[in-house]
Amino acid sequence: MDDPEHHAHIFDPLHPRLKSVEHEVARLLRIDDPTECAAAMEEIQVLLVRCKYHVRGRLTAQDWRRQRAATNTKEHFSKVHARRGRPAGSANIAARQLGLGLAQIWSDHGCRPPRRRSGVLDGREYGPYRNFVQLIVNTVPRSLLSRSKGNVPEVDYLVREGIAEFWKAQTAPEQYRRLGLIDEGRWLTIDHKLRSLMGRE
Repeated sequence: MDDPEHHAHIFDPLHPRLKSVEHEVARLLRIDDPTECAAAMEEIQVLLVRCKYHVRGRLTAQDWRRQRAATNTKEHFSKVHARRGRPAGSANIAARQLGLGLAQIWSDHGCRPPRRRSGVLDGREYGPYRNFVQLIVNTVPRSLLSRSKGNVPEVDYLVREGIAEFWKAQTAPEQYRRLGLIDEGRWLTIDHKLRSLMGRE
């Protein structure tokens, strides 16, 4: 997935990386209908676009910080440098949206809720849902999931947080939450901070 921005639009053909795992996704979701499988793959692709938009906004904010720092005094540069990075609260919004979105897709197309399973002796996570999340994580580029210093969240984190967000969403009054979208307030807060940072407000 060299550039999801160009390939992962809702009306675009399925990206080759996702196409290569389509049969495995169908197996894990227990789908034998090609139309249903195509719908699930499209939803995964659209989910990745949503996450990509957040990552792109974060990188834009970082670029603006560097430009502003370069034109300010040394004293001001020190202050900006000390608080550089993502706006507060945006550290893992894209990862949390990915976790929730995959959990919702698993429920909608797999016809069963996402669940965690742990080994009795070693406590290691396993199971079909974890395999599903692992498959998607292995498919997308690291840049889509990277957090501070290029670190990528662990699969167990995505499984755990995604399931937690999924069950919260089931009883949420907002329809968008029940459809698998993370709390819009978090995205709007991040967007406001990005605009403020770039001097648009």
